[in-house]
Amino acid sequence: MTISGRIENVVTKLTVGVIGGMGPAATVDFLARIIAATPAERDQDHLHVLVDCNPEVPDRTAFLRSEGPDPRPILMAMAKRLEQAGADLLVMPCNTAHAFADDIRMAVAIPLVDWASVVADAVALAGLDRVGILASTGTLFADLYRVPLEARGIRPVVPTPSGQVEVMRAIYGTEGVKRLGPDSPVARRDLLAGVQDVVGQGAAGVILACTEFSAISRVQSLEVKVPVLDASEIVARHVVGRALGLPVAAGGRVTGKPANAA
Repeated sequence: MTISGRIENVVTKLTVGVIGGMGPAATVDFLARIIAATPAERDQDHLHVLVDCNPEVPDRTAFLRSEGPDPRPILMAMAKRLEQAGADLLVMPCNTAHAFADDIRMAVAIPLVDWASVVADAVALAGLDRVGILASTGTLFADLYRVPLEARGIRPVVPTPSGQVEVMRAIYGTEGVKRLGPDSPVARRDLLAGVQDVVGQGAAGVILACTEFSAISRVQSLEVKVPVLDASEIVARHVVGRALGLPVAAGGRVTGKPANAA
């Protein structure tokens, strides 16, 4: 009850644990999206978010290509720490790391958001039957998007080998987002080359299936002629709705009254 005697709604919100640091800028971008998606009028309306931003996680694509150390022990330890700190729900803003989602789920008793399935639902809702996947080679190798997309009757389109070189250069190149940050014009140029590649193969839309690409799109509009579905944005809105018990509108905006308001 407030001093004026007015009884306010009490909402039981889930505490969100973020397995981050892959990379750090992408994690910060994802957190900003959670904040922006939250229907808040004051500080207290926002979510309690616990973040383990650990850039020491070994490169996920390198491991999947048998070229680097195993990231699973660190990812599982991060999940356990967040659970012990009070997280009710885990989310991991790194598409490629979801190749190890089953290992993480076995390490904890709280749910981990099924990143690719949430995005596939959004693609289906958008009415796209053929969509390009712009992602790391590790994400493509692990088939993280193909399975949930095909289960919804959506045909995934991946870049040609030369197109995938452009996509990977946008991430790891000498002027890629990992080195120069999301405002690198060269990273944006290489990402757009990847877009053109899959659109040229008939994709009716594209998924930004790398959190580094989400960070680029936030600071540099891609301005392409097909729908762009930003995986980080879609999942951030899903997390907010799930943590607050709120419905999510077709456009992704969180709406309505919390289901658990008293």
